[in-house]
Amino acid sequence: MKRVGLIGESQNDTLAIKHLLQSKHKAHYLPLVPRAKGDQLKSQKYIRQIEFELKTGKYDLCLYTRDLDSERNRESRAKEFGAFHGLPVTVFFLLHVYQIEALILADVAAFNSYYKVDLRFAGNPMKVLDPKEKLKQATSSSKKPYEESHCPEIFKKLDFDKLRLNCQYFEEFAHKFEEFLSR
Repeated sequence: MKRVGLIGESQNDTLAIKHLLQSKHKAHYLPLVPRAKGDQLKSQKYIRQIEFELKTGKYDLCLYTRDLDSERNRESRAKEFGAFHGLPVTVFFLLHVYQIEALILADVAAFNSYYKVDLRFAGNPMKVLDPKEKLKQATSSSKKPYEESHCPEIFKKLDFDKLRLNCQYFEEFAHKFEEFLSR
């Protein structure tokens, strides 16, 4: 069974992606730097720690996931991802356009079921500049308003194939990821 290292900008994001991938692909998913948050991942301390971990031979591949947040970050994220070329482990980059919550909009039925709301969304989740805020607004009068810490539980309910169908960046990632896992 493949061993997949996970890097995310928060423990919630890393665990959410782990749950989503486990729903479709059997592998050992292991967080690499669980305490790192956001832009800390760009620091030399964490880059060295990630490089060290990936050189140990414990991982078959690594998934590095980040939010784009805005178009002005695109060049910065590309540079950040470029820091990991040349390692003995394949590193896959999953850049969420614009936030990880875009994946929730790609399967809004799972969100509605979790919160007992009726959010309607039928568009390209990649075009929503602030999907997190959209989810918060949809649950603002709910007994349980949306919080980022809920992502791991919501992601357990997301339909992997529906995300592929409704979110282009996720489809591109899933295709490459599955291709690698099948080797």
